[in-house]
Amino acid sequence: MDLLKKRIILFGKSNKDVRSIKQNFIDQNDLLLRKSNLKGKIYKSQKRRNLCKACGKKLKGSYFISHLIKYILCNSCTHLNGNFQDSETFANKIYLSKKINYSKNYNEEKFENYLNRVKKIYIPKAKFLKQNFKNYKKIKILDIGSGSGYFISALTKQGFPEVRGIEISNDQVRYGKKMLSKQKIKTDILLNMKFSNIMELVKRTKFNCISVIGVLEHLTQMRDFLKNIKTNKNIKFIYLSVPLFSFTCVFESIFDKVNNRHLAGSHTHLFTEKSLKRLLREFSFKSHSEWWFGLDFNDLYRSINVMSNKKKNSGLDKMVESFYNMVDEFQIAVDKKKMSSEVHILFKRQER
Repeated sequence: MDLLKKRIILFGKSNKDVRSIKQNFIDQNDLLLRKSNLKGKIYKSQKRRNLCKACGKKLKGSYFISHLIKYILCNSCTHLNGNFQDSETFANKIYLSKKINYSKNYNEEKFENYLNRVKKIYIPKAKFLKQNFKNYKKIKILDIGSGSGYFISALTKQGFPEVRGIEISNDQVRYGKKMLSKQKIKTDILLNMKFSNIMELVKRTKFNCISVIGVLEHLTQMRDFLKNIKTNKNIKFIYLSVPLFSFTCVFESIFDKVNNRHLAGSHTHLFTEKSLKRLLREFSFKSHSEWWFGLDFNDLYRSINVMSNKKKNSGLDKMVESFYNMVDEFQIAVDKKKMSSEVHILFKRQER
């Protein structure tokens, strides 16, 4: 039975929704830049990447340098690849070490801040997913890389009856359970699991929808992960959000004293529309609905703001703020060209 409604293509999302949440990127720029540079140093200590992360072919193409790291555009699929591998050693140092403390980025000190992040960032994602299904109550969602439970909180609030989240960070799961409990949401829907066990889980799960929101780009074994999904015919849908090769990369390469939020140590590669759809098609999934939006011009505003403050050009403050008030207008033009810094896509299994 076809569970899907008519295809949806959306463009744009107001940057003002997340201004307060992202304010720390301006206020703590120097600290975040130091952390980003540390990740970059760890990344550059890995072996060279010879094969494209997306298509698996020999990596050749034009390149550019950003924050002292070389990035190559694959001639075969257009995927943007960092010059080094994202090995298991790299992943453990970035995501699990106390020195980097990756989970701190997603653990809000105040409960109301947690709820605000759910409302402003994750509820819109859950609503977009929900409006794609004729009967969303037949959709069972396994959320991989759930972090502190923001998305499973949003899915539950949107009425999805069967939701489960899987996360490798014990710290984030512990914090997430605490936040779920405060919302009167069952805490047993958020589980801590090793990545090897997650790989086995996707091969045998009975859930019919896998969500990977801001996760696919972090997987060291991305193609193997998708291969396991392909073998499990119970999985009919993949809902994902990924970062894209976009104007933000240009801004980050120019403003090297500004924290590189997008193309940084933990993002060792970025998708293009072509590389993403080609990759998913290889593993038997086709795009159904899409939502294109980004933070490119918010990143440009942030870069201008930080550098203006560093130069103590307070006389430009009103002009800089005027620029921010036009960010959404600039961004929607980019989004409509599908050149935004991120995309949300619901993929459906191609029946053969």
